[in-house]
Amino acid sequence: MFLLVMVFLGALTAGGLSYTYVRYVREARDLQYQTTVINRNRTMFQNLANDAAAYGQQNPAIRPILERVGIRMQQQDAAGGANQ
Repeated sequence: MFLLVMVFLGALTAGGLSYTYVRYVREARDLQYQTTVINRNRTMFQNLANDAAAYGQQNPAIRPILERVGIRMQQQDAAGGANQ
């Protein structure tokens, strides 16, 4: 009887640990997906900001809008080269 109770408790413990493991693996997979989406969006918006900054070099009228949203433009000196 004692061994039967111990086997039952062992099986119950193994089931509980398995359930906990599966739950944490699902959570980790969901967090990895969210991280992938965040990195994709960050790259997309960084590329958009770079394109807008490049456009701002050709069309100075957009610079106030870019500065208002926090996109910094590289300053160029009178000779056309970048400041050091």
